Amino acid sequence: MAEGGVPSVGQVVLSPKYVAGLIDGEGCISIYKVDAPDYKRPKLQLQITVVLREGWLLRYLQNQWGGSLKRYARKVPQQAPVSRWRLGDLAAVPFLRAIEPYLLAKREQANIALHFRASSGNDKRTNPLSQLIREDCYWCLRYANRRGVEKAA
Repeated sequence: MAEGGVPSVGQVVLSPKYVAGLIDGEGCISIYKVDAPDYKRPKLQLQITVVLREGWLLRYLQNQWGGSLKRYARKVPQQAPVSRWRLGDLAAVPFLRAIEPYLLAKREQANIALHFRASSGNDKRTNPLSQLIREDCYWCLRYANRRGVEKAA
């Protein structure tokens, strides 16, 4: 056991059901644009992010799935610091495949993200059809992630 009664990172394996609940409640599945001078158009990348005060929980995610973990101090001194776990592009595919059957609120976003990655091949920068599909996934995911939008049942 680590300090505070929290099991050490190597002792815990989070179930796909638990992680899906975490992503449904606190996670974000997004595609973002990176402007790079060596590309003719912005590069699109898939990203999964979770921000929590409980950094120890995010360390479990990082240990199990990889990605990066960063701690941030808050601007208001009375607020507790937060940690952000980020899983990028290629590493996101096995992660999403593992949790997708258990997602409730973000299943649509996960499926769009998986379609986005499936449309990527070695020719993603030169193949116009692949570019169109990826751009379409970007806009579909942006729409699906809008806050305050009530989805039809």
